[in-house]
Amino acid sequence: MPYSRCIRCKSSPENNYCNGASTVESRGNNFSEAFTSFNSLEQIDHEFTIHNVKVFSTFKYFSRLHRFGITTNATLTIEENEFLTELWPNTHSPPIIQRSLNIVRNVRLCLKHIVDFINFTTTHEKGLIF
Repeated sequence: MPYSRCIRCKSSPENNYCNGASTVESRGNNFSEAFTSFNSLEQIDHEFTIHNVKVFSTFKYFSRLHRFGITTNATLTIEENEFLTELWPNTHSPPIIQRSLNIVRNVRLCLKHIVDFINFTTTHEKGLIF
């Protein structure tokens, strides 16, 4: 039976103190439920990695995400996403990135989209580290 849900991590010694991390779990091929879970994210405080995801061509599914990184070691990593062609579409404002950003080996993501995203972020937040 397909379903998707967000699972909030309970920080404990058994899971190396995940510090409240969340994961999206999806069973079956009903990705629309998983995408709906992403729509609920408004802020990410710590580390967030989107790695080797084969179903994203855009991050439009993160439409409510407004801010990333309130801790000094927060890092957003977007890497090796084979089908990613744009970050946030023009119809959505991208989130403000307050800390480190790594965009690595996304073969279909053109440089212009990356530069536009960096320019938007640096005009709204001066503390971005590349």
